[in-house]
Amino acid sequence: MLLRLACLTALLLIAQSCHVGRFFVWNFADVNDYKKFPAREIEAAGEPFEFARAHDSIQQKLDTARITVDGTPYTLAGYVGDYGKSLSFLIIRRDTVLFERYFDGYEAGSPPVPSFSVAKSFVSALVGFAVQEGAIKSVQEPVTNYFPELAARDPRFRELTIEHLLDMRSGLQYNETSYANPFAPVARDYYGRHLERYTLEKSKFAAEPDAYREYQSVNTQFLALIVEKATGKPVPEYLEEKIWQPLGMEFPASWSYDSKAGGTTKAFCCLNAQARDFAKFGRLYMQGGRWQGRQLIDSAWVARSVQPNYANDCYQYQWYSMGRWQTEPDSLSAAQQSPTGEAYRTKKGEYAYEVCGPDFMAIGILGQYIYVHPEKNLIMVRQGKDDDVAYQSLFRALAELGHIRALVVHGAPGMDEIS
Repeated sequence: MLLRLACLTALLLIAQSCHVGRFFVWNFADVNDYKKFPAREIEAAGEPFEFARAHDSIQQKLDTARITVDGTPYTLAGYVGDYGKSLSFLIIRRDTVLFERYFDGYEAGSPPVPSFSVAKSFVSALVGFAVQEGAIKSVQEPVTNYFPELAARDPRFRELTIEHLLDMRSGLQYNETSYANPFAPVARDYYGRHLERYTLEKSKFAAEPDAYREYQSVNTQFLALIVEKATGKPVPEYLEEKIWQPLGMEFPASWSYDSKAGGTTKAFCCLNAQARDFAKFGRLYMQGGRWQGRQLIDSAWVARSVQPNYANDCYQYQWYSMGRWQTEPDSLSAAQQSPTGEAYRTKKGEYAYEVCGPDFMAIGILGQYIYVHPEKNLIMVRQGKDDDVAYQSLFRALAELGHIRALVVHGAPGMDEIS
């Protein structure tokens, strides 16, 4: 008891992680977290798909591209590496690797990096595969079709559909923002040892399903449990069958689970893999679900996943559509051009409105990204230790380059210029 009290007191005073018996308390996520948890292995493909590689001179030009931040110049490699604390950074265009750099002792083939919430987009794909093969009849099915016992706790579970979970519109009570709070649900789910029980027995409603969008990891965990119930296969096994092997993933991966006793995959966060293989997943969605001439996943599912849903804050099916601001000189023009009909007056007297897409992303905490721009035939992947720099602005800036010989972009938020 004294040890428990001492540990809890230390936590409250210095907000550090400690371990007492079988209880982990929350610290902050770390790229080495995969070492803390048991994980199911996912085998590399027997015949890996490999991207072509551009001539070394092209990568060298990108290496030495200048990025100026607050008056300080950096090379692209220096900006994303030493300054940006990346472990890997890839730029792939037209199936050709233009830029591939690893930092801080990390390299291709090193132990995998946790994807954190990038895993959510993979779970969405697995739901799509389950619908495609008929294991899940429709995303309009209520969760009680798979877990009928939930209705006895709250009749609103009969109204909660798979699509509500995909779009983060469940109405469940779940604090996603308190990552430093050891008593928050997200900490319990990340470090806890009974994830399925937490999800099915502890979930309560804060609002009616579909009332509003609120990003919550519990929604993704529900989706994974439904996939497993519908297919009869653990999520890592289903991933290996539907994605890892067909896409020719070059490296083995793993997916962490809560405990040897519980055995529940931490589907909302903890798929651990290499940058090149994450890029292949981006390529699958960039090509509308086709892979090497074969339609792997329904093109309509992919389109629904990546086409901006303005009614849902440009978030759909566990993917983000990239937003950017456009301006018009008057409110009428802006309202006519705005996809939502809304515009906001700026300090300069113009009227701004947000446009999303056609580029989209999977995002994880600490700056794990799969960025895809179908119109540019462009994929970028970043893995790293934190997200303190403007990576989303950097992706957009690099995507807008007409040619790698003309690396000049002005006005990207967080950067003075790239040249």
